[in-house]
Amino acid sequence: MGPFFNLVFSQLPFVVQAIQFETRKAGGNERITLFALIAVLAVLTSGSAALGQATASGTIQGTITDHTQAAVSGAQVELTSKETGAARAATSSDSGYFRFELLPVGTYIIKISKAGFATTPQTTQLLIGQTATVALN
Repeated sequence: MGPFFNLVFSQLPFVVQAIQFETRKAGGNERITLFALIAVLAVLTSGSAALGQATASGTIQGTITDHTQAAVSGAQVELTSKETGAARAATSSDSGYFRFELLPVGTYIIKISKAGFATTPQTTQLLIGQTATVALN
């Protein structure tokens, strides 16, 4: 297990002792001890799950411009995973900006389409926790 769990489990006996001491002072109700222990464990383990999810993905963002470097708004952006074939779509903003969040790591093909513009697919590699920025024109 990771260092987080080692820290949690090394401190667990002290937490249990403190909870038991407080319940003995309050009249010895064991149900309070059990409930408090379950609550502490739930809080400690749920935080680590959320942290793991946040770091197992990445983001691809970029700006679409034409040959004069003017922003291309309203362009359709299609992002396809080379590994799974899963695809996502977005539309570029008025400033030509697009963003895809919470993507699994891997290699992606980005295709842009808009009437009057040529389409040239671009490939990018996404690593864990990375925000890959691509410039498309």
